[in-house]
Amino acid sequence: MVQKYSQLTKAHQLIKKQIKGTPEEIAKRIDLSKSSFYNYMEELKQLGAEIKYCRTCQCFKYTNNFKLKVTIETNEMTKVFGGQQSNLQVFDFELDKLFFDKKDGYF
Repeated sequence: MVQKYSQLTKAHQLIKKQIKGTPEEIAKRIDLSKSSFYNYMEELKQLGAEIKYCRTCQCFKYTNNFKLKVTIETNEMTKVFGGQQSNLQVFDFELDKLFFDKKDGYF
């Protein structure tokens, strides 16, 4: 599940940064098939994103001021001295803080 939201945020980041390439090339940068990439774009649209592909600059663009923040919280129980202690794990994928590969500026 965490991987799904990680991929969703990566797709969002590629659109937000207007990374150039064909839809196939853009999908490949985040290890997705073209159809999976379009499925993630459909999920973003369901969340309110307006997305268009610009053939002139060969990139996807948001046509509205769409922002995405995904927070996943899990509550795992761990045994401590015969009792239990709650450990809250938070996975926070915030768009502007995603990691890029330093060699080429992409994932």
